[in-house]
Order: sequence, then C-alpha cells, then structure tokens
Amino acid sequence: MSLTAQDRAEIQNLAGRYSQALDDRDAEAWASVWTDAGVMEMVSQERWITGEALRALAAPGDSTPQARHMPSTFVIDGNGDEATMSSYVTVVRCDDPAKIVFQGRYQDQIQRVDGAWKLAHRTILTDWIEPETAKQVQATDA
Repeated sequence: MSLTAQDRAEIQNLAGRYSQALDDRDAEAWASVWTDAGVMEMVSQERWITGEALRALAAPGDSTPQARHMPSTFVIDGNGDEATMSSYVTVVRCDDPAKIVFQGRYQDQIQRVDGAWKLAHRTILTDWIEPETAKQVQATDA
C-alpha cells in the first residue's frame, strides 16, 4: 500500500515537530518524534547518537545559543508503515545579528508506531558548518 496524502502530510509535520521541539528545548515533544531505538547519525562529525544522549539534546537549560532549524524541499517515499524522507536544512542562530551556522541535508528512515509517524534513523549530511558551531558540536557529550 503506497503512502496516502494524509501520510505525507503527517510525515512533513513530523519534520516541523522535530525542529520546534529541538529549538524550544521541549524534551517531551522531542522524545515523541523518535522511535524507542531512534538514531541520529552526524556523518561529518562522526557522531552516532542514541538513547539518553539523543533525548538529552533537547534538555531545558542547555547553554548553547537559541537556534532555528528550518527544513525544506521534502521528498517523501514509502508504503505501509515505512517511509523515507530527504530534505534540506538551514540552521540560523538567533544572535544579534542572527546568522546561518549550518546548511545540510537530512536523510530519514521513518516508521509508523502505534499510528504515529516517528524518526527511526536520521542521517545528517553537512554541506557547510560555521567553525564555532562545529567546535560546539564536537564538544557535546553524545
């Protein structure tokens, strides 16, 4: 069974919920976008983040500057309870003045779990990263 228009809308909404939960440091909403065995793979940074380390990425009180993750240009394929989504992402740090700190691509494996679409594996491919942001990513415990 191929994906319905409703499936595609829900999967694209998942991208928005991911970004807003991370940017708002809403740990509960962040956890809800991932399967229990969810993986975030940051290829250029050689990071494979799972479990509690993954859930901690949206923890309140994080000292990193506020940011806005802006995914776009979605390509969604799949059938049944499995899908893939590729998209571009730009991250803007909300300094004064605001500035772009990352541009790249997401390649996602998505699963429907108990009726809700969730990220099973997100591969992040870096096209460009601002040097100070790259240092912050490398310094995080993940």
